[in-house]
Formats: sequence, C-alpha cells, structure tokens
Amino acid sequence: MFKKFGIILIVLAMLASAMSMAVFAEEPATGKVIFIKDGGTGDGSSPENAMASGTTGTASKDHPLWRAWDELIKAGGGTIVICGPYTLKSTDGLAGRPGSADIMWDIYNRKPNVTINYTSVWDGVDYRQTAGAQLQFDDNQTSVTFPTATVLKNITVAAGKCTDRFNYLCAAWCPLTLSEGTNFVANSGKMPVIVGGHRNYNGIGAQNNDANITVDIGNNNAVGLIYGGCGYTAKNQTGNANITIKSGQINGVYGDFQNNHGFGFTGNINIDIQGGVFSGEIAAVNGGMPAAGTGVVTMKISGGDFRYCTGIKATSTFFDNNCSKNTAVKAPAAFDIDCSAASKDVYLAVKAATSLNVIAPAEPEPTDPPATEAPTEPPVTTVTASKTVADLIKEYGWTSNTTKQQFMLDDA
Repeated sequence: MFKKFGIILIVLAMLASAMSMAVFAEEPATGKVIFIKDGGTGDGSSPENAMASGTTGTASKDHPLWRAWDELIKAGGGTIVICGPYTLKSTDGLAGRPGSADIMWDIYNRKPNVTINYTSVWDGVDYRQTAGAQLQFDDNQTSVTFPTATVLKNITVAAGKCTDRFNYLCAAWCPLTLSEGTNFVANSGKMPVIVGGHRNYNGIGAQNNDANITVDIGNNNAVGLIYGGCGYTAKNQTGNANITIKSGQINGVYGDFQNNHGFGFTGNINIDIQGGVFSGEIAAVNGGMPAAGTGVVTMKISGGDFRYCTGIKATSTFFDNNCSKNTAVKAPAAFDIDCSAASKDVYLAVKAATSLNVIAPAEPEPTDPPATEAPTEPPVTTVTASKTVADLIKEYGWTSNTTKQQFMLDDA
C-alpha cells in the first residue's frame, strides 16, 4: 500500500514539475528582472517593491522606465515586468529632444546587441488580470523609443486621448519583435503606431542602420499602423527596412515613413507576410523613395486574410495624393508580389486586392490514377458437336439431368 502511495506521489510531483515548466516556457528569457508600475516606491525587485522614481532632478532620467533601462543595459539585458498600469508621460520626454514628448535613451547610444523583454505575465501571474497592468500613454503627443533590441510578449499597450497625433513605439533601428499576446488598445479611435526608426528623424546624425520588425501576436490581438522607417523625416534613411508579419490584426503596413519632407529610403524595403488579418493598405512606400536612390522593393506573401484589405500597392494613397509630384521622391520601380509559397486561396485573394503582378504558386504535378486490372472471366469449357452426350457424360462426369445449354454444344 505504502509503495503504491509513494509511486503516486512521485507521478504527481513529475506532473507538477511539467506544468511549472510549461508556465515558465511562456515567459521571456530571464536575466535581470525589474518590476515597474505607477506609484512604485522600491528597487524594482518585486511587484511589492516596484521601481521608484529617481531623485536626480532630471525628469527624463528619473522615471522608472529609464531607470530600468539603465540597469538592464549595464547588466547586458533582461526583462521588465509591467505589474500594474504604467503611464508614459510627456513630462518625462525631455532627454533626446528637449521640449518634446519623446521618452527615449541617448539617441546616439542605442544598444542593438542588448535585448530587453517587456511582459505582464511572470512567475505564473498575469498582472493584466490581477492588477490591470498595461503600458499606457498619457493624453499628450507622447512617444517612446526603445534603446535596445526589444521583445514584447503578453502585454497590453494603450493609446492616450490625443486626437490630432498618434502615440509612437519606436525601434530606433534596433530589432523589434511583437510576440504572442501583445495587444494594442485604441483611444479616441487611434492605436499606437510602430516605426522602425525614430518618431522624428530631423536633427539626428546620419545612421546607416537596418530596421527589423517582426509581428507574431496571434490573430485575436491587434496592432496599429506599421512603418518600416520613421514617423517624420528630413533626412534620407540609408539602411534597409525589413518587416515580417506572421499573425495579428494589422491596421496597415508601409515600408518606409509616415511622412517626409522630400526624403526616403536609399536602401531596400522587404515585406514578408506569412499570416495575419489585414485592414487598410499594404504599400511598399508611403512617403516615397529618394529620386537619386537605388533601393529595391521585395514583397512576399505566403499567408494571411485579405478580405478587409483596401489594397496591396506599390505606393500608398498618401503618396499618390501628396508626394507623386514631389521631384525629390519617386515611386519604387515595378516589382512583383511573390505568392509562389501561398495556397491557391491566398493567391486569389492577393490578386483581387492588387493591380501589381503576382507570382502564382506552382501547380502540382498531375498524377496518373492507379492502374486497375480488368476483371477476369471464369474459364469456359467449350465442347464440340463431334462428341456425343454419352461421351460427355463419361468424360466430365455429367449426369443425365444436365441440360443442353450447360453442354454449350454447337449443334444439339
């Protein structure tokens, strides 16, 4: 009895361990972990001791997010757990561009080789459910620029009530990954916007850097507009823009900038759509490519739902209305949409949404149906009339009751 009970305990322990591993498998890589929320008063070591504001007197460096960045960059990376509502306030946005509402690190000292994860699920607790956790913008024209390679997972990002401008999440030309459970929430009808560079590229020194944006949040979650470049620019971007979308409700995709002043990408624009549900436009350029540029556009679509997409284009409606007569920018050279790896249904949906040439998936090789053998007829015994009935009875053992049809005689 005790032996059986011991075996049961061991099995239960193994199951508990497996369940624990399953929970932790959903969380980002650990490293150093810092908890932040509005009103924190501690050192960031736990939800109860969420990071306090600093006391340097410089607002841009005293807010808890900046302090968490500082510690994690020094530690070589780690995780920020949003364990309650955390508000991105315009009054904290004075470091990168004095007088602006950009919350950011030193714009010339970004760390693309350091990764910081952001989440609201940690150690088996979903703080979105238990504490209303979310990364939320105030009601001003506030934006945040991440200083490192960034991964968002199981986190809510909420817009403020600014009606004339968007709130921006800026990658600063560091890799930006929106992973499982990331969800953007609109306010006053607008969701936060993703850009691969900075919100404003005016006044920032030339940087030859690539933007790398990956979205795989699950189709029950949504993000705002996606731009491979910057929000606004008064300089040419000399790097490439790479956008990969695997899942999510996507409100619009543009390979370059939200707006410009006669500038654009001199590098390449690569858009790879593997899944997701799309509304609005999908366009290679919105602000245009430099007239002297040599950038190349590639667009590959292998999956996705395009029933609500308003068009898949080389140039956006904005470009057509505002930029097409600007001699400083141009439309991209003609390019094909590569649907060679798509299903037939996806290919047809893309064809219906665009006037660009679409490369069709290869037709499957025809296969011959399996050969079937003709049914074999039972052997027929044929006799000739040269034999008498008596001969047949004797030779085949027939009886005198056998009919003439059974004999199959040529001549009765």
